[in-house]
Amino acid sequence: MRKIFTFFAILFSSLVNVYAQDTSFIDAFYEHNAVKLLIDPATGNIVAANQSAELFYGYADLTTMAIQQINQLSPEQVAEERQLAESEGRNFFIFRHRLSDNTVRTVEVHSSPIIYQGERVLFSIIRDISDRRNAENELWHYQDQLELMVEKQTAEIQKKADLINTIFGVALIVLLAVIAQMARLIVLKKRSERSLIESKKRYDLAVEGTGVGVWSWKVGPNKNHWSEQFFSLLGFEENEIRPSLDEWRSRLHPDDRDYVYAALDAHFARGAKYQVEFRLLNKQGEYKWFKALGHTLRDDDNKPIEMAGSLQDIHTRKLRDIALESTASELQQEVGKRADAEKLSKMQRDRLQVILEQASDGIHIVDGSGRIIECSRAFCTMLGYTKEEIMRLTVDDWDQNYPKRSLQQQISDLMRNPTTFETTHRKKSGETFPVEISTQKVMIDDETFLFASARDITERKKIDNAVREANQKLEAIVNSAAVAIAWANDSNEIEYVNPTFTKIFGWELEEIPTVEDWHEKAYKDESYRTAVVDAWNQNVQNSLNNGGAIEPAEVTVTCKDGSERYMLLNGAWAGNLLLAMFSDISEQKSRHDEMEWFASHDPLTGIPNRTLLTRRLVDFTQNSRRRDDKIAVAFIDLDGFKQVNDQYGHEAGDYLLKSLSARLIEHVRETDTVARIGGDEFAVILTDLSNFDESLPFINRLLASVATPVEFQNHMLKVSASIGVTYFPQKSGVDHNTLLKQADQAMYVAKQRGKNQYSVYSPFSEE
Repeated sequence: MRKIFTFFAILFSSLVNVYAQDTSFIDAFYEHNAVKLLIDPATGNIVAANQSAELFYGYADLTTMAIQQINQLSPEQVAEERQLAESEGRNFFIFRHRLSDNTVRTVEVHSSPIIYQGERVLFSIIRDISDRRNAENELWHYQDQLELMVEKQTAEIQKKADLINTIFGVALIVLLAVIAQMARLIVLKKRSERSLIESKKRYDLAVEGTGVGVWSWKVGPNKNHWSEQFFSLLGFEENEIRPSLDEWRSRLHPDDRDYVYAALDAHFARGAKYQVEFRLLNKQGEYKWFKALGHTLRDDDNKPIEMAGSLQDIHTRKLRDIALESTASELQQEVGKRADAEKLSKMQRDRLQVILEQASDGIHIVDGSGRIIECSRAFCTMLGYTKEEIMRLTVDDWDQNYPKRSLQQQISDLMRNPTTFETTHRKKSGETFPVEISTQKVMIDDETFLFASARDITERKKIDNAVREANQKLEAIVNSAAVAIAWANDSNEIEYVNPTFTKIFGWELEEIPTVEDWHEKAYKDESYRTAVVDAWNQNVQNSLNNGGAIEPAEVTVTCKDGSERYMLLNGAWAGNLLLAMFSDISEQKSRHDEMEWFASHDPLTGIPNRTLLTRRLVDFTQNSRRRDDKIAVAFIDLDGFKQVNDQYGHEAGDYLLKSLSARLIEHVRETDTVARIGGDEFAVILTDLSNFDESLPFINRLLASVATPVEFQNHMLKVSASIGVTYFPQKSGVDHNTLLKQADQAMYVAKQRGKNQYSVYSPFSEE
């Protein structure tokens, strides 16, 4: 484990300087309610622990222990976690720490190198994330189960491809809800989001395999949406024709328009079931048979708001039905031609027998009382009866939905209005199973009979149930997700936001009908909004061009109540819908900013430290080269500060340092920098100088401000300053380190000359 800490040595090039006399840091360390430790990076020994750490871990004295006794990861696992954090761009590590009661908790560890009491140590803030991780793990469990279930459904759908063209009757409406829920397949954090997106891809593949297209129609604005499979059924790509009511009408067969429009009117006016078969013109110029089902969402006044449904290719089945009708008609005509009304010719009987023997469906012909007069071998097999047995039965013997008391009326209704419907049949063994029945009226010797073809749809129902269960699980997962999700169509209309979206941001769907409305509310500052939207649109366009994922972005969102949330924005495509997923990373950002501040500021005075000074000095020198500006660097050392500490104590010394820091800032501009770089040493960067002499009034004000006494507990604390000054640019190229060294050298010259004065680095003093 000792090797684990050696890598932190590379961090000490940018140390935060904290000393034993920096009481504000010590107070903050021991009094703050966050769990904090100071750790020796060479040995792993715990140097100091605050009260929160003692309460959290429960050990008698943490300073007698090493972090290796608490951290449950092996050196190899720690190394892997460090590499993972690097690859994910994290500024923290995730470890497993054992408490005194032997429970193990998952923690986030934020570490930064500092100097404490003259020694280099790791300043670590520990945060317990066990509950959050457990929730994520539980979500992973449900997600794994979902993926296994979807994979199983996909295999079943592929295996039963010959049934797919006739499946998904009324239950097809559920598919639209399933597809809508796909937009909400996001869960906690990036890993869960990726998993849900992969699950959605598998599910889309399963739905695509059914050959079913889905559609929606917003009645008021007359907006239409067709799924990718809808276009495919007509032979088109999505960008070849525009989804609209006019486009659909233009492709509807002229002979089908009247009854299709009548069915639509009845659905809107009386709530009649919308289930209709019609022909549409495809890209190849051919009319194909389709079956449409629909359901309408209505407002409080029962006015239709939006209609949605499915489109299924039934061309093969329809041609079969037409062929059956033709056969029945031919039989009727042939029978009618016979003079003998009681007997069919041997040829006619042979022909009928061939049809009944070869039919794969359960064909049966019944009279007005429901008594069977002829049936196919497949129908006998389906019900488990012999031909002789079944000829003695009536419909109510095998169909529990046709009781004897109403049987004749129901058969009469079917003769008048032949249709296709679902019902339940009962076998000789008592077992029941679902079937789909297609009916047609036939005439034999001027007598009316009902011609029926039954198909076992047990497998289809299993798939329907699996789809329904999948949808319920998807609903449960999405409703428990802590991620805000929204999706928009290709017209930039926002069609859905999940409950978490409204909970986090406060906006209901009705308040943000378009993407533009959302941008205006979420990004109040116009310049920030422009930058965020342009960057996001570019990421989206890049994903369209190269087919890859949409690059995530970190954005600050203004909520309805005026508060701001820092969010990680991810995107994904679902057909022509764009999904947006917002993960709240405000806490992580706050901790990151806190660590950044500690790494770049002096904890006692709150002003920049040497690290931030160096960074800004590099930036200023580069800008100065580009703009031909001049800068001055002043190195300030306090004269007499040690005597103040010795005479009045460290508390007085700390107060003096904080007071002088505030004064120095008052005497420079906002574009300048004042930094504390040592115990009683400061540095100042003066920027945007038109000439070097322009800096001298600032230097003189700094001298005067330091020399002014500071009152502390009825004592006047007096010090002065020796200041060394150098400038940039110079004739010979210099970097930021050289500038600080030159200013330091000039400061010692000022001390040698009697202190309380400034000295300019010699090359400039000679110029």
